[in-house]
Amino acid sequence: MNPDLHPVRCQWLREGHHGGARALQDLALNLYSGRAWAVDMRQVCGLSDEDRDAALSLRMDDRILGERNYVFMAQCRESATARLGQPQAVGG
Repeated sequence: MNPDLHPVRCQWLREGHHGGARALQDLALNLYSGRAWAVDMRQVCGLSDEDRDAALSLRMDDRILGERNYVFMAQCRESATARLGQPQAVGG
């Protein structure tokens, strides 16, 4: 994961407990595997300035490193596994 991201935000990204964190997690999972994970760009566009900066960092990091970012890939696998074990919200 991009070292610019604050540890608290990294935790939010892994856990996705609130709207902004869930939108960041959706974006991360989409970068990880776009075919398997859709992202609602309306949620990403509605992020706070700080979380929007985090989203941009994720996107730029993915553009530069892609699958060579092993820590990011491992965190996304962890998040994907956790998500698959949770029931999906209606409509989401």
